Amino acid sequence: MLPPRGVSSAAATYWGVGLGALVLTPLALGLFAADGVPEAGPAAWGAVLFLAAVTSIAGYVGWYWALSRGGIQRIATLQFLQPLSGLVLAVLVLGEGVGPGTAIGAAAVIGGVVIAQRA
Repeated sequence: MLPPRGVSSAAATYWGVGLGALVLTPLALGLFAADGVPEAGPAAWGAVLFLAAVTSIAGYVGWYWALSRGGIQRIATLQFLQPLSGLVLAVLVLGEGVGPGTAIGAAAVIGGVVIAQRA
């Protein structure tokens, strides 16, 4: 859903994240009270905070910005490329291998997005 006219993509994202945090904070506190805070080192907690900031804030700001500039009909098909970005990162960062089935599937997704963008 696009934010109403006059509301920036950043404002819509910050309101959504803020309201979501209000709803989920009591649940998180209840889980921490029952089970304790999960044990993790500073690198793990840093990674969790980075993922939360990048996906919840930067990702949504970029998404709403793209929708407002390109329109939902043109931009929505690009969302199908998101899993492929995770695949590329897994290969580059984690050294994961890509099997033939995954490669064929990735090529099919890219081909489908190209066809949809041309239409």
